[in-house]
Amino acid sequence: QDAHIAGLAWDMCRGLVVVVNKWDLVAETDRYAKRRAVDRIQECLHFMRYVPISFVSALHCQGIQGLLKTVLDLWEERQRWVPTRELQYLLAEALVDHNPPQVKGHRGQRLRITRLRQVDVNPPTFLFMVNDPKLVHFSYRRYLENRIRDTFGFDRTHLRLLFRKQ
Repeated sequence: QDAHIAGLAWDMCRGLVVVVNKWDLVAETDRYAKRRAVDRIQECLHFMRYVPISFVSALHCQGIQGLLKTVLDLWEERQRWVPTRELQYLLAEALVDHNPPQVKGHRGQRLRITRLRQVDVNPPTFLFMVNDPKLVHFSYRRYLENRIRDTFGFDRTHLRLLFRKQ
């Protein structure tokens, strides 16, 4: 049920933080418990691996400061604006490193991306000007999203990518 609710929030492009409460009940001698918990959460929320995870104990007020810092960092990340010039450099490098593949069923047409710019924040929204939005394969979309994440440090938030005909 939590994964379903997280999926709905992801579809709405909301900022999310996974909070694991009652962490004081886990035995302190189990030094791999946190790693196993993170792995399990990421397995359940495989569609959004970037979501930060905080471990707290509300009863003992443990981890609350870390949670608040995580929330503030997430907010700052969602407000970040990337200059168009830097995005154009990123686009040029991404196209050189991995050219868009030919699309089956479209007479061997190839996606052409001519321009990239950020058009909104909260969530960060990036507009790609392309020859035909139908030619954008999901794997190439994910590749472009990962390049933006890696280059500009969008580690914790959902990115919205829009593809519009030029």
